[in-house]
Amino acid sequence: MTGSAESQSLVVVGGWGVDAAMLRGVVAEWRGRVHFVSLGDSLLASNRTVSEVAQDLIRQYPEPAVWLGWSQGAQVVMAAAGVSGKSVEKVVTLAGFPRFVAGDGWSPGMAPETLEAFRAGLAADPNRAWRRFQQLLIHGCPKNEAGQARRELSQWIASGPVATGEKLERGLDWLAQEDQRSLWRHLKLPAMHLLAGADALVRPWIPDLSVSESTTVQVVADMTHWPMGSRARECGRALNEFALAGETV
Repeated sequence: MTGSAESQSLVVVGGWGVDAAMLRGVVAEWRGRVHFVSLGDSLLASNRTVSEVAQDLIRQYPEPAVWLGWSQGAQVVMAAAGVSGKSVEKVVTLAGFPRFVAGDGWSPGMAPETLEAFRAGLAADPNRAWRRFQQLLIHGCPKNEAGQARRELSQWIASGPVATGEKLERGLDWLAQEDQRSLWRHLKLPAMHLLAGADALVRPWIPDLSVSESTTVQVVADMTHWPMGSRARECGRALNEFALAGETV
């Protein structure tokens, strides 16, 4: 990728049921065009798998770009990075995971029984279950930042989920089923994974997964599943440095 940093595009894919614009704090200093993609009803209705979502987005954003995925969005951008072509030049994940659920030799993920309990809650009351999930996005933040975190999160909770109950269930099924460990181990494209040191959903997985030489992995201390405040700015700086690395400007 050559040329001015101002010409770089960034495709930002959000997590389960949330607005991708929640990452504005991370991409605030990005100097090129930013495309926010939420995993909402249209994407979930027209695609049966994470891979199909990735292929759909490549068709929508075919021009070379950096792709950034948060939480479940990390699996989408990694699937896109695994597709041959020029759309994905570099890939960055935030609080991402190759596998969401623990088991089959994978310990950092959510316990299967916890996910099943959450699935039952979603079937009974989708909005309540979604709100409970949102609270986990900031669980574990430093006490002196908890009030501000709750205030910022409450604004997004008030706007509601980006998908309806049925589509939220499909996204949850993907979280239960998707296993990208082989892809994350062998990806050839430049990749950077920024893990959350205070993540209440999935633990940092560095000891459990080896990655290729083209991939860097970093744990951001005190970062919750939703990067916010100073941690969002830290992720933003790492994103910009990674995007510009090796460029002619």
